[in-house]
Amino acid sequence: MAELIDRGQSTWGSHRLETFIKCPRRYGYEYEMGLKGDGNKTALIQGILLHTGLAHYYRRIQSIQMGDDPQEWLRPTDAVEAMAEKLAEEHASTEPQTLKDRVCDAITQYHAHWNFDRDWKILAVEEELRIRVKDPERARVIWDDFEDDVVTAEQADGYSAAQLATEPVRYLYTQRPDLAIWHRKFRQVFGVDHKSSARPLRGVAPSYAMSTQFIGYEAIGRAKWGAKWGGTILNGVQITAKRIDFGRPRLPSAPAAMGTFKKTVVFWRRQIADLRRAEIPPEEWPQSWQCYGRYGACPHVARCQGMK
Repeated sequence: MAELIDRGQSTWGSHRLETFIKCPRRYGYEYEMGLKGDGNKTALIQGILLHTGLAHYYRRIQSIQMGDDPQEWLRPTDAVEAMAEKLAEEHASTEPQTLKDRVCDAITQYHAHWNFDRDWKILAVEEELRIRVKDPERARVIWDDFEDDVVTAEQADGYSAAQLATEPVRYLYTQRPDLAIWHRKFRQVFGVDHKSSARPLRGVAPSYAMSTQFIGYEAIGRAKWGAKWGGTILNGVQITAKRIDFGRPRLPSAPAAMGTFKKTVVFWRRQIADLRRAEIPPEEWPQSWQCYGRYGACPHVARCQGMK
């Protein structure tokens, strides 16, 4: 049976870091207590459906490039249908079914527009990439607040207890790029991020360059591919009631932000560790009171307001 690609968030990356920076209490609700929002918002659902379709589109191309059978993976429009059904059941909502036909139209037009991206060799589709960020001031055994930072027996082999007690924490940081490609024309590796939007992306590319997600992409891309890393491409699909359009701006570099990436990750991971170490209940963690944003209310606003 053909496989549906449904990877979700990476283990510990920009989603978690950005949530904590914006509101520690929301982080506590979602990642300490497991209280998630319903996610039933039009832009979010449309983005999930588009990502699902494009993941299958490129996974099938990758299979052809590797000499494997692309039929192991659902056809892009079939994958959109399957994901819409899954989301409708999970959220008890008809909206995914309402949006799926327009997204399928976008996938079909996407194929006609870009024609298999013959300059791209597909290196990875929805694969988690990992780095470790060292905190030189905190010892691993003392600050083992996260399961992914605990020393395994294999890692401990050859170290004395005293050495392990002073070995610095290396915080796990992960990203799951939509695509990693080798660009045959530029002879560089690029991360590709699919973006569904009602407006053209070219004008907003600079704002994405200074986002947690894409600074993380840059850090991991440099760590994994070194001088071969070329940066990030926004693979924009503009979907409105009247038109479907496409654009691929490259993100501008952000060298100053990259220069503080590791220090920033360490700073915020320490804050989380300290709250856990103090055994403060997550529902009492500090809150930002920035409860409304671009996509409406935070899913926990009633809880923080005292209405739940």
